[in-house]
Amino acid sequence: MKTLSFTKEKGTWYFDFKLWPGPKSALSMVQGANKLLNKLSDDGKHAKVKVSQKPLANAIKATLILPNKLSNGGDYIVEGPKGYPKKMWLCNVTRVVYLGQMPKELYILKVN
Repeated sequence: MKTLSFTKEKGTWYFDFKLWPGPKSALSMVQGANKLLNKLSDDGKHAKVKVSQKPLANAIKATLILPNKLSNGGDYIVEGPKGYPKKMWLCNVTRVVYLGQMPKELYILKVN
């Protein structure tokens, strides 16, 4: 299980990855992931989640449906409460966090 933090700056969510060697833009959360973070944030500027590849009680489930060979990211179906995005794309940074692979399933739980 991993605890991940995100910060929203000028309308864009970014993954807080202190050791990221690339451009900050590569850490931006888009295409559904940004909408999920809007739902998980209490103040609209910060979000902290626990993410596991094994089921967690009361967690939102994201299932990989299509790895993207061009971006090394992947498309996920999201199973969450009404009003949550039904799909999201996660970029190649996910592959870096998970040591070279896109997880087949992710369970996402808001940390208070």
